[in-house]
Amino acid sequence: MRWAKPMDSAAWLGLATGGVLGGAYAAWQLRSLRRQQLAQQRGEPTNWTRQAVDSVVRIGLLVVVLALVVMVPADRLHRGWLAGAVIVCYTVPMVMRVRWMLKRTEQDKRQQ
Repeated sequence: MRWAKPMDSAAWLGLATGGVLGGAYAAWQLRSLRRQQLAQQRGEPTNWTRQAVDSVVRIGLLVVVLALVVMVPADRLHRGWLAGAVIVCYTVPMVMRVRWMLKRTEQDKRQQ
């Protein structure tokens, strides 16, 4: 008796597309966080309008891309695998970054 059936091409395409979208969005978000951190280290004041505009643009483009992906027929792209891959590929780098930031903050507090 078989417990799992092999993934079809729609599932693989959903997984690959979701991985690319989630990874690209995470990289874009991490780049923005790095830019903000460098500005803080240089002592520059926080530019809230720029951060708000950057966030709106990132979210807007993600929504547009996902809307375009939804237009692909379900038999060619499995949406469950797409959503799962986007979530995993976005969440993992962000969680690792937050953990790194918390660890760094603890080290800075110990040194003071």
